[in-house]
Amino acid sequence: MSDNEKYDLVSIRRRYGGLFYRETLKGRDIFTKTLRRIVPGAFIIARMQVVHGAVAYVSEDFEGMCISKSYSQFVGRPGCSTKYFSMLAQSPMMAEYFMDASHGVVIEKMTFDQDRWLDFNIVLPPIDEQCKIVDTIDAVDARIAVAEEGAAKLDMLKAALYQSLFDDDSLPFVPLSEVAEIRNGSTPSRIRKDYWQRGSIAWLASGKVNDYRITTPSEPITERAVSECHLRILPAGSVVVGMIGQGKTRGMAARVEINAAINQNLAGIVPGLRLRGAYLHHYLVHSYQKLRSGGRGSNQDALTTGLVAQFKVPVPTAEEQQRIASVLDALDQRISAEREVVAKLTAQKGGLLADLLRGRVRVPLEVIS
Repeated sequence: MSDNEKYDLVSIRRRYGGLFYRETLKGRDIFTKTLRRIVPGAFIIARMQVVHGAVAYVSEDFEGMCISKSYSQFVGRPGCSTKYFSMLAQSPMMAEYFMDASHGVVIEKMTFDQDRWLDFNIVLPPIDEQCKIVDTIDAVDARIAVAEEGAAKLDMLKAALYQSLFDDDSLPFVPLSEVAEIRNGSTPSRIRKDYWQRGSIAWLASGKVNDYRITTPSEPITERAVSECHLRILPAGSVVVGMIGQGKTRGMAARVEINAAINQNLAGIVPGLRLRGAYLHHYLVHSYQKLRSGGRGSNQDALTTGLVAQFKVPVPTAEEQQRIASVLDALDQRISAEREVVAKLTAQKGGLLADLLRGRVRVPLEVIS
């Protein structure tokens, strides 16, 4: 290794997440001096993380990059497709083999016995069938990639639309309290079973802001809980904002599409006559970082209903708000459709791969030939 030469370093993600470029360093800055060039077309494992699914097939994209000595690379012998084997390595059977070949008390520090693992037996179909299985799964992967690319492009379009529609200084900005009612909520006592059992009224915990558009409750509560805890029901069409948390929740906004009560960690925004809930939702999603800081430009440990009430929003005409919301809602539907395609294809791939690898489904001979 040369001190002045630059080396591109790669690592493997857990849970079969594949290889990824990590960083580029000069030789003098690399602690481990026993680097090896990665071999395109090889099957690679991270021996210290193999029980966590740190295995991958090396594509041509990683040619010339380097790995440390804690990685092992393999190439299939005649009769074994390396890429097929890399798919087999993601099966439950191989996960058991990896675990059986490892020893130690703490799973994060288990030692992998590579020689023991290599002694395990596997059943391989004929090489022609292996190659056809690889082609079949690659075709599904290609369709997934197309759908993912489509969703990514739509996400970029949405971000551009948000910027062009909302970052307009000519629009009149007013505090939310002038165009909406800001409400808080609470959590009925868990000791009181009559507040929770056989409830029929929707109640939302703060985690529901992750739903983006809320159509189901966190839990149902009873009418007695609403009455005795003085809870106010948000009408459908309202918007909720997460008020606490160092993670993503604080400042996140979701559209409420059901009548629901909320807990104390949410701010409920009920639009008035001048404000459309769908429009407000999109604006608050666009303004996540600004809202998260309480509109003050500095990070807040928590929001309050007072800060939410003071947060300024642009208020064009009701007709313009409706037009903007309709355009963005239609784009959301297209993005959701693409993501549903990705989810369905990914699930189909998992089932198909399991069936093919276990021999429950065989590739027809006429297809192989």
